[in-house]
Amino acid sequence: DKALEYYQKSLKISRELKENTVKEATVNNIGQIYYALGYYDKALKFFSNALEISKEIGDKSGQATILNNIGQIYKAKANYDTALKYLKDSLKISRDIGDLDTVAITSFNIAMTYLGELGKVQEGLQYLIQAYQINQQVGNAQLQQALDNVFRQLPPELLLKLLNQNNGNSGD
Repeated sequence: DKALEYYQKSLKISRELKENTVKEATVNNIGQIYYALGYYDKALKFFSNALEISKEIGDKSGQATILNNIGQIYKAKANYDTALKYLKDSLKISRDIGDLDTVAITSFNIAMTYLGELGKVQEGLQYLIQAYQINQQVGNAQLQQALDNVFRQLPPELLLKLLNQNNGNSGD
């Protein structure tokens, strides 16, 4: 509640000062709070507003992050096709601008949508490998922990196949 209160104050100040970069970040952060609280429709409203602002000011990095956030909302609402659309849009922008951290995070989110919700193992593993490889470069500790958790849950035969693919072996 306190965080939301402070973000609302920040939003008011950024509107008064016409500081769109702060406004974009604040609106996105409010969306994050509503997402964490499970108020998905409210979160989506704030993320959509933040996306508009990011487009107005030409913040491609912000757009990629917000599209990823919107994808996560649709995933939480079990609208997986729409989630993948937003996540893939985020991935394209983050690749285009060379934002490897967002590429890794979004690749992981796409992998989890394919693996967990849609049961599309091959597609999910491709994105999981991508997330892992890129994260080796950027060193996002929180993402690495999430990747490690997923790898621990994979069946041993699937993990072996994944390792063989990753090393360029056929696995035969």
